[in-house]
This record gives sequence, structure tokens and C-alpha cells, in this order.
Amino acid sequence: MNNGNLPIPEEGTQENISIIKPSVYLHPSLKYRLKDLVEEKSQVIIHCEYKGSNLAMEEHIRIWKSTYLFDLDSGKKSWLMHSENIAITPMWTKVPYAGSVRFTLFFEGLPKNCVLFDLIEAIPEQGAFHIENVKRNASDIYHLNFSSADI
Repeated sequence: MNNGNLPIPEEGTQENISIIKPSVYLHPSLKYRLKDLVEEKSQVIIHCEYKGSNLAMEEHIRIWKSTYLFDLDSGKKSWLMHSENIAITPMWTKVPYAGSVRFTLFFEGLPKNCVLFDLIEAIPEQGAFHIENVKRNASDIYHLNFSSADI
């Protein structure tokens, strides 16, 4: 089949066709930056249980989009992609008196060589989630329990 751009050789003639592979030059610094972008797509799942205070009659929690995992070795931040069962700022989730709220956070994948990370909610007010020195596991699924005393 001819796409209209190539001449059709006459019947009974033989024609040599050369395919020239184009060369592509990438500057070494660009290759280095692209290597970081090609990291395998993965995610980190953190199941949380927040225990309400016995002192407060009514307590509320929420998560900010500015929450991330901080790899203690490389300094790379893995940002919050999605959350389940917890309100995102400016909304609030009610914590029952002396009860708890369970929620799940989904983050971008951590670097392959990460061993320890922190969960950091970077917000312009007090009461941010900040869980330090979470030990990395092979599944990248974690279960964290904490209360208002921990944040």
C-alpha cells in the first residue's frame, strides 16, 4: 500500500531501500533530570486512626493538601494525592467524644532507597499532623495510631 509519498518501483526492477535511524542528542544534565522522572510509579498508603480526647466535648480534624512524606535520606517529598474518610481543608471531620476516626491517605511513591520518612502536614497554624521516623516496609502500606497529644 502506498501512502502517496513514496514512488512505486516499476515491476521487475529491484530497488534498495535504506532506513536511516535518526540520532537524538540529549544533554547529559537533561539525561540526569529525566532519570529522576522515570522512577517507577508507585504509591504509599497510610491507614490512620486518630483517637479523640477524653477532655474535649467536641473535637474536629481535617487534612491539608500540603501534607507530604519526607524521605529523611534524600529530602524528597512525596505529596498527598488522595484521602478517604477525612475532610480536606476548609471542611472538618467530627471526632466522637472519647472515640476515634479512621481514615486513609494516599501519597506519591517514595524513592526506592528510602528507609525512614516523616509524615508532615505543612500548615500555617498549630495542630498539624507530624509523625516522625516511620520505618519503611516492603508493601508501602502503613497503620498509624495517634491522638491530639501526638500532634
